[in-house]
Amino acid sequence: GKVGGRGSGITASARLAAIDSRQCHGCHIEKAQTEYTPSQWRKGRHAKCATCTEVERRAAEVACSVRVCAACRTSKSRDCYSARQWGLRIGTGKCVQCTEEEQARSQQRVVAAAGIGGGGVGDGAAASAA
Repeated sequence: GKVGGRGSGITASARLAAIDSRQCHGCHIEKAQTEYTPSQWRKGRHAKCATCTEVERRAAEVACSVRVCAACRTSKSRDCYSARQWGLRIGTGKCVQCTEEEQARSQQRVVAAAGIGGGGVGDGAAASAA
């Protein structure tokens, strides 16, 4: 039967279909209410379908699990950082590879400084002979 008064021409099923669907704010496709989560549906014209919200969630997850190493300036995933380095402010953490290389260079400087600055003439000669 008709709903909406005389001459409106809108059938009950057409009105029901209009109420139970809306255009997704993400993909701009008209979708049924069943294509939305209840919380998204309540957002009205700003609602995003389940597909769009899942795509956004995954993109955000990837963005949150990748950072640029402060030393080599390369984007690397979370598993390339120690927990301590990952916990530093974004842009200051160094990946495990760069951290290990930096520690090795630092160790070499300590060893070189110990050999050069040993004091005695014999120490310097022994270090240069080695």
